[in-house]
Amino acid sequence: MRYGARFAKQSNLPILVADGAPDKTDSKDLAEVEVMKTVLEKEYSISPNWIEDQSNTTQVNALQLLEIIKKDALKSIYLFTHLGKYHEQRLFLQSKA
Repeated sequence: MRYGARFAKQSNLPILVADGAPDKTDSKDLAEVEVMKTVLEKEYSISPNWIEDQSNTTQVNALQLLEIIKKDALKSIYLFTHLGKYHEQRLFLQSKA
C-alpha cells in the first residue's frame, strides 16, 4: 500500500482502496480498508477517490472494482496489492470469469 501511495503522490493519479467487508471478531474491529484510508490521509495527505468495502470474496471484490471502473469510464489502472502471487493470480483469474 505504501508503494502505491508514493506512486499516487508522485503521479498525481486518483487512488482507490479496496479490501471488502471485515470479518469482525469484535465490534471495535476496523476494516483493513479503513486502516489504509487513515494511513493514506495521515502519512501521505492523500484522500482516496474511491473505497470498496462491501465485498467478502475476491470474486465480489473484482466485480465491485469493475463497476467503479465502468461507472467512471476509467481506461486503465495500476494495481498494487500485497506481496504474494496467490492473491494477484486469484484476482486475475476472477476478473477473467
